[in-house]
Amino acid sequence: MKYIDFLYSLLFCLRYLPIKQAIKVPILISFRVKTNLYRGAIIIDAPSVYRYMITFGYKEYSLLPSSESLLAIEREGKLQIKGNAVFAQGHRILI
Repeated sequence: MKYIDFLYSLLFCLRYLPIKQAIKVPILISFRVKTNLYRGAIIIDAPSVYRYMITFGYKEYSLLPSSESLLAIEREGKLQIKGNAVFAQGHRILI
């Protein structure tokens, strides 16, 4: 993990999560992931929240043709995660 990824993840968490969850930095997101969250929300509905339980854009998956990752939540959409999650490099999530 690079320092720029940690800073990007920290800023992302502080912006899109409640402060009690954000200070634990539960989402590790690569700086290469494009994010567009227009009035959208990420909800972590897990019994315990801990560091890097959700990752975006790290592990390579050979079946995906592109290494570009995208996370877009628009029009008051919500991404609810109930536990650990790994979104490999190249995934595109549009809500």
